[in-house]
Amino acid sequence: MIDSRALFAEKKILETSLPAHIKYLFKAQKGYKFTYSAFHDTVTAAFEEVLDGKVQNLLVLMPPRHSKTEIAKYFCTMGFARNPAAEFIYTCSDLGLALNCSSEIRNTIITPHFTKYWNVTIRDDTSAKGLWKTDQGGSFWAGGFGSPIVGYGAGKMPGAMIGKQYKFSGAIIVDDPLKEQDRHRSLERQNMLSFFKETLPTRKNSPETPMVVIMQPLHKEDLGQWIKDNRAEHWKILELPIVEDDKPLFPEVYTLKDLMALKEEIGNEMWQAKCLLRPIKLGGNLLKTNLLKHYGELPFLKSRWIEGDTAQKTEERHDYTVFQCWGKGYTGGIYLIDQFRGKVEYQDLKQRFKDFWNKHNNIDIYDPRKYGYLTCAYIEDKSSGTQIIQETRSEGNIPIIGVPRGAGQSKFERAVTIAVPKLESGYINIPADASFSHDLKDEMENFTGQEDSKQAILKMDKKKTFDDQVDCLISACEHGFSELTTNSEVVKKFMERKLKKQNEKR
Repeated sequence: MIDSRALFAEKKILETSLPAHIKYLFKAQKGYKFTYSAFHDTVTAAFEEVLDGKVQNLLVLMPPRHSKTEIAKYFCTMGFARNPAAEFIYTCSDLGLALNCSSEIRNTIITPHFTKYWNVTIRDDTSAKGLWKTDQGGSFWAGGFGSPIVGYGAGKMPGAMIGKQYKFSGAIIVDDPLKEQDRHRSLERQNMLSFFKETLPTRKNSPETPMVVIMQPLHKEDLGQWIKDNRAEHWKILELPIVEDDKPLFPEVYTLKDLMALKEEIGNEMWQAKCLLRPIKLGGNLLKTNLLKHYGELPFLKSRWIEGDTAQKTEERHDYTVFQCWGKGYTGGIYLIDQFRGKVEYQDLKQRFKDFWNKHNNIDIYDPRKYGYLTCAYIEDKSSGTQIIQETRSEGNIPIIGVPRGAGQSKFERAVTIAVPKLESGYINIPADASFSHDLKDEMENFTGQEDSKQAILKMDKKKTFDDQVDCLISACEHGFSELTTNSEVVKKFMERKLKKQNEKR
């Protein structure tokens, strides 16, 4: 026979103590204990203040793999335990994660471990992961950060809470609003802040509806930093770095040795941001021009090639077209020989490229015995570049290779992984007195790796910073230290034809 008094006492503990709620449901569902640490007391206490109406806005900055999403899920189940009519909005940068969290919360509510204490039932006509409702008038909407939220809100109007035991009626929860790969893209950060400032507040059913942001910092201009800089007086803010005074935040899982290995693995930028919660300012002297080598007379070279970054429009805001000729030295470095940079309409673009190629393919100017053969041209395979690649290949007299420049990597990541090591090793050489050397250095000094798309420029009303020369330089570092400039099939066939013609002339 069930002791109703004991059941009531257990129920009271489980709906007022978030640590007890987490430990009970986690063990009941998973079959093993939740790994609980001292810092969890700090986090759960802050969430309890939201549930009790003592804190309306909560920002929790935490490193990854420290239970933040798990705590957020049980915060929701405890909210439904207190009020089956609670209404939640849950959003994060990863739609899949948002939907999985929604599904796990719903599945927890329908388990016998939950229904033993609380009468919360899910409506049969709402089974989607992204939206479900309770028979008692509650709802849970989950989606990607920035997704349109139509017809659903969070919390209840004040009148609906009169006479209720608990005043909690739901919340807006933001879990990691920015994708790691988007952290250096200014438009993505701007869209994130706009959604947070302009859309989410309109989804509150009451001015008292709480908002919880739980995240790992990724950038100096991300949401956490914006709240700290602009709304700190209206928010309770928790910051829990992964290690402090050589003591791990989560010693039950990570030793100091583990964390130092992690630091080596993810690099200083991510360590400072995600783990120590102190994003560092990047760019602005990222590509240090003082590390460039300058030459007065071009040395003997093994081979030469062309890098191209094309643009089709000529208006002020649009990019430049850049062609650069590079050479591979005998001592390991690469040498910028010549550059064209201008705003060119497409009808003139292909001819500009052919003129640049023919100039450097002229053996009367560039004797192959001194400067190697011009072997190929790498052109970014998009927009007008794609047209040049297709038309030039059909003509068959220039070995042109289309490159998906930056596929899978941001500009910043390409600069750090490809160009910076070559700069630091002293392998990049530019002419000492050429006017284009000054233009290139100016662009390098202003390069930040930010993805300042045209939409971002217009949205933020800022002047576009160009990086076309730097794009070609990074690409030259990629190709100049690989065997592609001599071993690709395109180059091999071209060189065979070229040498055959020269032998026939002799």
